[in-house]
Amino acid sequence: MLVRCPQCDRQHRVADALAGKRAKCSCGAVLSIPAAAETPDDDPLGSLDSPAPRPSDVSAEADAEGVLCEFRYGQAQSRFLWLFSVAGIIGAVLVPVGIFWNDGWEINHVPLPPWGATLVAESAGIGCLLMFVYIVGGNFYSRSHRKRVAITAGAVLVPRGVFTTEERVLPLREISLKVRDVGPTSHAYLKHGGGTVRLTAFLFPTDADYDRFLQVLQRQVGGAE
Repeated sequence: MLVRCPQCDRQHRVADALAGKRAKCSCGAVLSIPAAAETPDDDPLGSLDSPAPRPSDVSAEADAEGVLCEFRYGQAQSRFLWLFSVAGIIGAVLVPVGIFWNDGWEINHVPLPPWGATLVAESAGIGCLLMFVYIVGGNFYSRSHRKRVAITAGAVLVPRGVFTTEERVLPLREISLKVRDVGPTSHAYLKHGGGTVRLTAFLFPTDADYDRFLQVLQRQVGGAE
């Protein structure tokens, strides 16, 4: 029988033995399988002479049928990883400099008081360290915890955060897409409801993977704004 996921709009073919029970879609939604369902006569899947999937195969079969494209996400490309590593080193240097060597600094030929020099150095140093922790820490987490972005016929699946493998399901009909180049990289902004999800090019395995993701997403959404 055929069951449609109400959250991602994906259609699954499940065994008749599951009638009246529940199964889990790959998007995370729980499906209630009707107690009695008939396969439409004009549905080509109804005429397939193939064994029905076992209950444990439902999620795996949904992935094979419904995912248009899927890419690993979260590990920074090597050239950017080195860039943020250098930022971490700079931050580690600026923090003690602002504390111990804060005399005689000038901005636009105006001498800064020691506390002013400390404030400038600490702000820059802590900012660099936070970028380092965010990118490099997330990179090591992603090595051992598989995270992905994926597009199905009805939704986009994105990670909920840097240090989690949980996914958010964004229905395609409810999102708008904007693409912006920021510095040496590109960002895709997916606006959904009152929030925005940002996907960064250098967190895809390659730039070609990011371009492919955008092509499929723009085609599904109807084009970037």
